[in-house]
Amino acid sequence: MRLYLFILFLCAAIAAFAQDDTSWEVNHYEKTRTFVEDGYTYQCDVRYGSVTLYNKANRWTYADQIDKRTGKIYVANSDASPGIGEENARIMLDIINNAFTKEEAKRITDNGFMFLLFMNPQTGDVEEVCFGFVTFNDCAKIPLSYYRDIELKMKAQIHAKLTEEDKYVNFIMAGGVHAPTGRPE
Repeated sequence: MRLYLFILFLCAAIAAFAQDDTSWEVNHYEKTRTFVEDGYTYQCDVRYGSVTLYNKANRWTYADQIDKRTGKIYVANSDASPGIGEENARIMLDIINNAFTKEEAKRITDNGFMFLLFMNPQTGDVEEVCFGFVTFNDCAKIPLSYYRDIELKMKAQIHAKLTEEDKYVNFIMAGGVHAPTGRPE
């Protein structure tokens, strides 16, 4: 009987403290950890309450943007890439908005999350995406599958218009901060 009660108590304790990675009710990103999912692995780095969330395969998340001509950190000038352009900016916001229902978007009551796109300087294709937010805001409750969906759609739909200057850097970077509004109904 004691063994039965002990096992029952242990199971209840595990259930109470287990974190469901698909739930909107828990903070998924309170501490540094690796998420191994079906077909991809994400890294969550937490430092002083700031979260950096990215595909573990990323190479440029913490890399410096280097000018290949000098080997030094790149400093943008007037010939730098015009960025992603208005059409791509609209597509990026649509991708984020459409990742959430209106009801889900209402749960994100703060200023949203930061997203950074790292693009290939030869092709303009998005090769990497990372996200940033703080551990105490609503974005820390967004399940990983939503961030993954946004990453894949950004890679498929965003393409930078390149300038001559772009070929001299190891990657092109663009991004922003957005609080999703939810997909139109």
